[in-house]
Amino acid sequence: MSGTKDTFVVDISQEMNVLESKEWEDVDVIMLRKRRKPHAVHIDVDMAKQDVLNVFLDRMNDGEVSERMLRLTEEIILRINSADYSAWAWRWTCFLALFEEAKRQGNTQRQSELVLFEKQMMKTVVTGNPKNYQVWNYRRKMVELQGAACVKEEMEFTRGCLEFDAKNYHVWAHRQAVLKMWPTADSLRGEIMFTGECLEKDVMNNSAWNQRAWLLHLCESVQQLAHLMPRSTEIEMTMSCIEGCVENEAAWAYLKHLGLYDAVSQDQLDGFLECSASLMTRHETSIQPAIAVYEFYNVMLEHAESSSDEKMYSRAKVMMETLSHKLRLLDPLGAHRYSV
Repeated sequence: MSGTKDTFVVDISQEMNVLESKEWEDVDVIMLRKRRKPHAVHIDVDMAKQDVLNVFLDRMNDGEVSERMLRLTEEIILRINSADYSAWAWRWTCFLALFEEAKRQGNTQRQSELVLFEKQMMKTVVTGNPKNYQVWNYRRKMVELQGAACVKEEMEFTRGCLEFDAKNYHVWAHRQAVLKMWPTADSLRGEIMFTGECLEKDVMNNSAWNQRAWLLHLCESVQQLAHLMPRSTEIEMTMSCIEGCVENEAAWAYLKHLGLYDAVSQDQLDGFLECSASLMTRHETSIQPAIAVYEFYNVMLEHAESSSDEKMYSRAKVMMETLSHKLRLLDPLGAHRYSV
């Protein structure tokens, strides 16, 4: 394989003529047309594209793993259907076989070229369709193959993708997958800073808040990394964001995540209540602070029941009844959610 840039990059501006090259002289395209079973419903398909698909399925079913099949899958992905599962799956089979062959031969240059061309092809697909499931699954496999050395490159690549769409689920999921594979202090610290930058640009970015919640648990799951995200600092940051936009549901969800979805002491719960109640008092017509206080008191009610604390139970019950009435007025459509 040569090292030229366009060896595996299809020029989609040109007509599809891949099967006219000498490397496919052994394939009888006409015979494959005749063998193709008719669909239950007739669908008009460009004959050149159908021929490529026919050849691909015939060669794949025969188990052919080769460079020409690698090129053929690229034709299918870039010209016919960028989400073709079979083309992506067989492309990985071909790529891996060629990569392992180069590895056995000690040919590191060929290995590097193969990886480079895959990255070029994936970038082309992501540029045209950034929410393509198959390309992100394929890229994840490539990351696993390359190892921890590619973490920085992946973070930079996905950062660029998020500049075009800051809430692209596929991109955030890819970042999570990479960080989970290699959760180093540097990589996690970088992600904490990145989510902070995203929230500075758009405090309503629910994807960044969700990533921060995921990071919190990842850091706390690795003992030596727990210091990266102190809960006290997270609470302070979240309250500051809420002060600037009190109806920010994503920020409230994160605050409740900090206080509700892990075991918390009564003192901690009282602290969350105090903060939320203070905001509720200052923003009487806002629904999010009231919902937060309601949910915190609901947790307190559960604590009181499990510990048989009648005083705490009575306090929580009275406050929930008051808040239930308030929330039904603020949110009549969701009134059924605020029963005591």
